[in-house]
Amino acid sequence: EVGVIAKTYINQGQLIPDDIMTRLMLNELKNLHRYHWLLDGFPRTVPQAEALDETCQIDTVINLDVPFETIKQRLTARWIHPGSGRVYNLEFNPPKDV
Repeated sequence: EVGVIAKTYINQGQLIPDDIMTRLMLNELKNLHRYHWLLDGFPRTVPQAEALDETCQIDTVINLDVPFETIKQRLTARWIHPGSGRVYNLEFNPPKDV
């Protein structure tokens, strides 16, 4: 199964190759053809975008154009609790114990 192959890359801390990621996503989207859906983080590459465009009818695209300094500030203030996996931001959503 494609998901098992993808998991091996994730477990090794590697990015999932385009062909595997595209197959995984498009297989899932085929099951959702009757519904509205929102993608976050896919597509990330031109080949992924081309495959998505060939397979699905896209009605709306939202492109968030954020200045690099804002991204840098948000990522530096980001903290993930190792035990729970909860994501915090030390500036506007700090954990209670910090």
